Amino acid sequence: MGRSAASSVSPRAGRADAAAYDGEALDVVLDWKSDIAPSAHDRAQYRGQLQDYMAAVGAPHGAVVYMSLGEVAWV
Repeated sequence: MGRSAASSVSPRAGRADAAAYDGEALDVVLDWKSDIAPSAHDRAQYRGQLQDYMAAVGAPHGAVVYMSLGEVAWV
């Protein structure tokens, strides 16, 4: 017997730090990080996490904001 589509879905929970709307449509999701020296591995994980948030809410744009560095990495 095959698995149903519902049983192949894994529940997830997360929280983005901010979202911006263009009119009534969600446009941008922002996720703030306070790392002082994020590694390439850390950055890749943060990007993936942000992409999950974007997919969950249907936002076409997103950015990881490295507060300590004053850097914005757009996705």
